[in-house]
Amino acid sequence: MRGKEPSGTVDRSPHSRRAHSFRRDDVSYAEADRAKLANLVSNASLESLGGLALESDDRRDGVRFNLAGGSWAVVRMSGTEPLVRVHAETPDTSSLDAVLRDLRSDLGVSTGFQRHEYCLIRLEALSSSPYP
Repeated sequence: MRGKEPSGTVDRSPHSRRAHSFRRDDVSYAEADRAKLANLVSNASLESLGGLALESDDRRDGVRFNLAGGSWAVVRMSGTEPLVRVHAETPDTSSLDAVLRDLRSDLGVSTGFQRHEYCLIRLEALSSSPYP
């Protein structure tokens, strides 16, 4: 892709070939609960989220759950605020809602969260892409 304009590389991006939705939820907690929540986050062990099977996980910065079909979810503690950040990307908004709901529920933080609607992104596949 060297020597190409950014617009010439978009069609090669994996995201340009499929629709997807992304959202971040921030869950606030009492400072006294930080150690308990940090332990829940670092030890989270799941088989599926929102009906999507877990394929692998990565625990370098919080936990990233790689799910079936290229979907994923990340949960991590904020380093600057008393927040647990929960991010996810799935093919559609209904599975996105289910993944985030299941992850918050498994961590015991299903209430007290702030949804960042400005982070809800829906990208449609580019129909003019020359790539399959």
